[in-house]
Amino acid sequence: MGLTDAFPSRAKIGGKLYEINTDFRVCLRIMQAFEDARLLWFEKQAVMCGLLFPIVPDDFEAACKAAVRFLDCGKPPSEYTGNRVYSFTKDADYIYSAFLQTFGADLKDSETHMHWWKFCAMFSDLSPDTTFENIRVFRDKHNHGLLTKEERQVWSENVELLDLNYEPPDAETREAIEKFEKLLRG
Repeated sequence: MGLTDAFPSRAKIGGKLYEINTDFRVCLRIMQAFEDARLLWFEKQAVMCGLLFPIVPDDFEAACKAAVRFLDCGKPPSEYTGNRVYSFTKDADYIYSAFLQTFGADLKDSETHMHWWKFCAMFSDLSPDTTFENIRVFRDKHNHGLLTKEERQVWSENVELLDLNYEPPDAETREAIEKFEKLLRG
């Protein structure tokens, strides 16, 4: 896609053109569904097609492929198998403030319609001075085992924020941890 090309607003599926909901908010909802461990794979695909296409194509498999191609901004599928370094759900506040700080773009402004591909281009160029980018870099260093001793300490003290897989312990587990820590202290 060149600089003078318009962002796509339709997908050709089974020889027919289907309109696409191109607004970044729609696509973020899809991304959040894919991050939701409670949903089955088919449910995630159904959310994706249901949100992205005002009229869902009959060929569901082809619709899913077209949807993924659109969400990947027309780029070939990535073979990246590393750990994630951000979450549109967990990092929402930091992403919002990074857009505001970097571009002056208020993503919460209901008047703002931003095409998903524009959002992705801006997302990939957020200022390294933002809290979000610092968190992302910190997670990447952690994933590659590159944290210093001091950074490992920071990680352990902020695991709720930094670990994308962190689940707060339930009340019973918290109680057991408190008892164990009390025993350790004497």
